[in-house]
Amino acid sequence: MGSTFSAPLKKKGYTLLVDLSRAPIPYVGSSLVVEKNVAHQEAKTYEALLKGTIDSLRFFQKPENKPHVLKTMAKHLRLNRVEDVEIGYNAMVAAYTSDLRPKPEGLQKIYSILTRSNPKLSTLKPESILDATFIQRIQSSGY
Repeated sequence: MGSTFSAPLKKKGYTLLVDLSRAPIPYVGSSLVVEKNVAHQEAKTYEALLKGTIDSLRFFQKPENKPHVLKTMAKHLRLNRVEDVEIGYNAMVAAYTSDLRPKPEGLQKIYSILTRSNPKLSTLKPESILDATFIQRIQSSGY
């Protein structure tokens, strides 16, 4: 559960076990997962998707856009209290960067957990499924 929803629960006496956005635990977080051949066949589509994601991250991180972001969060997350929206906004700003490169250490952690329940995965090498070519191309273009 993200900070936006956990903060009100903490005030009601619930215990926070870990704040993953601040914990030194490698994890993948949000990811775009697609078959490699599909991604390369539709390269322009996936690059546009990544650029849109970068644009949205840049938008909410600019202080002058904060009022718009708060209003949108309140509406779509159905938050009535300004304080709860602020907590969620601050958590987002702290947690997200515009560096969208895949994190091998986060994938490795998930891989080690998943192979315990599905031994067939042990034949797969986690680094073989990471493809940073799209984000590298976007970053090298100066976008």
